[in-house]
Amino acid sequence: MSVVHTTWTGTNYSDGLEGRRVMIVGNSHWLSENEDDTDRETIKVIENVVSGHWHDIAFFNHIRDYFGFSQHTDFWRRVAFLNYAPWSIGLGHQRYAQLSGEMVPAAKERFGREVARLAPDLVFVFSKKIRWALPEMTLRDETLPLPDSHVRTLPAAPSSRVLLLQHTQGAPKRKMIETISVGLGLPPLG
Repeated sequence: MSVVHTTWTGTNYSDGLEGRRVMIVGNSHWLSENEDDTDRETIKVIENVVSGHWHDIAFFNHIRDYFGFSQHTDFWRRVAFLNYAPWSIGLGHQRYAQLSGEMVPAAKERFGREVARLAPDLVFVFSKKIRWALPEMTLRDETLPLPDSHVRTLPAAPSSRVLLLQHTQGAPKRKMIETISVGLGLPPLG
């Protein structure tokens, strides 16, 4: 087993977005040549995004935009973030690899533990690729504007709604914004 990445928890996480605690879940981190994987990988990435040092990472820019923010600092300080893979997936050329082996049970356990610990009202999962590896969840009968999106709950945390979305790459921006809005309980966009 490798190191396990620490979840980013923004300083204003308890204030949340629209009065709701929000957790954002991506797929995985990857490393550059000669870069060591550490438990601070997620925190390092978000700190670099917030500081503007890494200003051109589409995944983080799109998510911020979907929630109606223009500044990373304003957005990321209000949410929690983790990638489902509990440690780095590999080097850059492996960034699209599937979770495998011991990573899957570790990811399930960590996801459940972090949802229980942080008690988010909403969990937005931005990856269809990991759906097969998620823990058992109960499907909720809710319709979202983004096709092939689902709302579920974890048996151990039934008050946390989990919205299963697609990755930001290739996602229709308008439908993603509408889905986020509905997820937050805001009126549908006109």
